[in-house]
Amino acid sequence: MMFLVTGAVLLLAIFLIAVGLVSLLFIKHPNTSVSTPTVKDLPHELALCDNFKSGTIVLLDLGKGEKHFQVTGDCPVSTLALRDVYVAQLEYLGWTVHDDGSGNLSCYSYGRQEVLNAGLGDSSNGANQSTLTMELVTGVTSPPDGFPRVQPTPSGSPRPAPSATPVR
Repeated sequence: MMFLVTGAVLLLAIFLIAVGLVSLLFIKHPNTSVSTPTVKDLPHELALCDNFKSGTIVLLDLGKGEKHFQVTGDCPVSTLALRDVYVAQLEYLGWTVHDDGSGNLSCYSYGRQEVLNAGLGDSSNGANQSTLTMELVTGVTSPPDGFPRVQPTPSGSPRPAPSATPVR
C-alpha cells in the first residue's frame, strides 16, 4: 500500500513539474504556437532525402523569428549511403557541418543564423532504410560550442602597420 501512495505522489510531482515548465515557457514567450506542418511547408534549408517518409513534424514558433522545427522520418537508403550524400547536400545548402562519425551532425549557418542538429541511424521499418532525425532552430545569434566565432572584416581600410622605430 505504501508503494502505491509513494508512486502516486511521485506521479503527481512529475505532472506538476511538467505543467510548471510549460507555463514558464508560455510566460517567457507569450506568442508561442505549436503546429504540425507538412513536408512541403518545411524550409528549403532542411535537407531531406529523396522519397522522405515523414514520421513526425512539429513546429514550435516562439515569435520574434525564433522557431524550432523537429522532424523525424525514414529515407529509402542505407545509413552509410545517406551519410555519404547528406553531408555534401548540407554543405551545398550553406551549412558548416561537424560530423562526429557516429551519425550525429551539428550544423550552423552563419548567413541565416540557424542551428541544425541531425541524426542518422538504421530504421526499424525495413532493411536498407535509415531514420533521419532533425532539429532546426532559427534566430540563433551566435554559433554553438565548437564552431568558430566569425570576426567582422574591416571595411576596406588597411590595418596600420607597426612602427619601425621602437617605442620608448
